[in-house]
Amino acid sequence: LTDEIREAKSAGYDDEASVGESSIVASQKSKERRVCIGQMEKALTDKLGLESNTRKLESMIDDLQRKADLQAKVAASARRQADHSMSIADQLEEHALEEREAANLRQ
Repeated sequence: LTDEIREAKSAGYDDEASVGESSIVASQKSKERRVCIGQMEKALTDKLGLESNTRKLESMIDDLQRKADLQAKVAASARRQADHSMSIADQLEEHALEEREAANLRQ
């Protein structure tokens, strides 16, 4: 390391040239920083938009799930009602047959 320092001192660097190079590097880094900030702001905007869409989709899914649950309850109720109606229809049919047999016997 000390050899490098001695070599650098003996080479006689031009301080003005070094300042100029530093200024160019600083300018480039400043531009890079602005570009990176712009990319970060765009990424943040995209992220917020995606989060908003995600919340909307989750809300829609919840709403559809509630509707599906309600529909399942309605379908189960309809099945129970249909079963009950079939039972009554069977009883009425049986009663009608008995009445017909009784009427036939009376004749």
